[in-house]
Amino acid sequence: MKITFKDVGQGDGIVIEWVDDSGIEKIGLIDCNMRGKENPVLEHIKSTKGKYKRIEFAILSHPHEDHYSGFLQLFNYLEETNIPIARFGQTIFFKGAELYWKYFEVGSKATKLITAIQKKWLELNSQNKKLILRIEDLVANVTLRIDEHVSITCMAPSHDDFLDYQKRVKFDEINKEKEASQAANLLSTFLKLSYKEYNFLFTSDTETVSSNRSLKHDPHHLEGVKFHLCQMAHHGSSRNYDPEFWNKIDTFLIQNAVASAGNGYKHPSFKVLEGFHKNGYKVYCTNIVNGMKDFVSMLHKNSKALDTFSEIAEEYTKPNNRIFEIVGGNIELV
Repeated sequence: MKITFKDVGQGDGIVIEWVDDSGIEKIGLIDCNMRGKENPVLEHIKSTKGKYKRIEFAILSHPHEDHYSGFLQLFNYLEETNIPIARFGQTIFFKGAELYWKYFEVGSKATKLITAIQKKWLELNSQNKKLILRIEDLVANVTLRIDEHVSITCMAPSHDDFLDYQKRVKFDEINKEKEASQAANLLSTFLKLSYKEYNFLFTSDTETVSSNRSLKHDPHHLEGVKFHLCQMAHHGSSRNYDPEFWNKIDTFLIQNAVASAGNGYKHPSFKVLEGFHKNGYKVYCTNIVNGMKDFVSMLHKNSKALDTFSEIAEEYTKPNNRIFEIVGGNIELV
């Protein structure tokens, strides 16, 4: 299996590729953000030159533009090339959801875009198109069985997360616009992807209250599980980082921790990067910005003190896609 965190600037675009027991090459997607006028996830698919006959799954983690801005282009391309999506997962539809759509984002432009994306996925799911075969509502304890070796378990959002979201949105778009938009992180997916004996944690913009609820109410999804890679929540934001949550799960075998971040929101936080590093994780970011600059400086200072210059790998100092593969039984950056 190969997992690529695309360099999409500030946002997320994750491509997951593997080969099944029959030798069929497969691909799945989590989020799809534009980088300026470029669509890195779509360009990745185009670069495979027809290798994939369908997308096994595509997930829109939650309604923030830096996670979904490229989906309309992606859907249009798949329609043009007649490539189906077996399962499209999302968290945007819930009881009374239509009342909240205009509060997901600050400004009408993004709202219009996600509305167009939703209209397109319903069109592709229609009997006339049949290009999105199933639409999945991703909520706590839903598991998608992708094939004989790949499954995705959703640990959040839970029913309580939806209730909290509704409480935070006050239907006052003039005075509470920013707060309402921030509350949409309560709708973020918190996913465990399993491939054979390997496990991966995709946090998107999960709030700490959501991850802690998952651990409290459904500990079997996390405790005793060896995770080889995790995504830092909300691009490495300190607001979404709870050291106690990670410390409670002392059986984690996370060999890599990744933040996808760019300029604009001061992500990732040095505090978060340092926290993962002190717990023995290899820490990476798609861009050397904000706290990652300080983190790299810290590594250089430590290496000088220990006279171990060679330990500062080149990948720490250059912005790029972060690509991980199984090497010798471990998940390693390649």
